[in-house]
Amino acid sequence: MSAKKIVGLALVFGLGGFVAGCAGPGAGITGDSLGASGGLSSKVISRGRSVEIGRFLHWDKNCWAATIPNVKIVKKPKLGSLSISRGNHVIQVTECKGIPIKGSKLTYRGYRKGVDEFSYRVTSGPRAGVHTVRLTVK
Repeated sequence: MSAKKIVGLALVFGLGGFVAGCAGPGAGITGDSLGASGGLSSKVISRGRSVEIGRFLHWDKNCWAATIPNVKIVKKPKLGSLSISRGNHVIQVTECKGIPIKGSKLTYRGYRKGVDEFSYRVTSGPRAGVHTVRLTVK
C-alpha cells in the first residue's frame, strides 16, 4: 500500500444493500469492507435484465482515488453472465461524499430461469474478501 493513509474503502451493493464498509482516519479496514462477510446475498430478477451487484471504491484522506479494487470471478454463474467494468463512481459516504473517483463495477445478466449462484473476490492492497451471491431469475 502507498505511503498515503487510506481512509475510505467501500463496497456498494446494487442488490438493495448499502455501503458495507468505510474506514475513518487511523481505523483498520476489515474484510467485511470487501464483501468477506460470508453471508449469501439474494434477490429475484427478471430474465434478460442486468442488475448491478456492486461498486468497489478506495480513497485516501484527501478524497483522492487510491488503488482501484480488483474484482475477480471465483465461481461463474450457470444461468447468466458477469461483467466487470472500471469507470467513474461517486463516493456516497464520509466527508468525501459526492466526489467522483475511479472504481470497479460488477454486473450480472440472467439468461435462463432458475436459481443462479456465483462468487467473486475483491482485492485492494493487502486486503481481500470473497462474497457469494444467489439470484432467482424469473
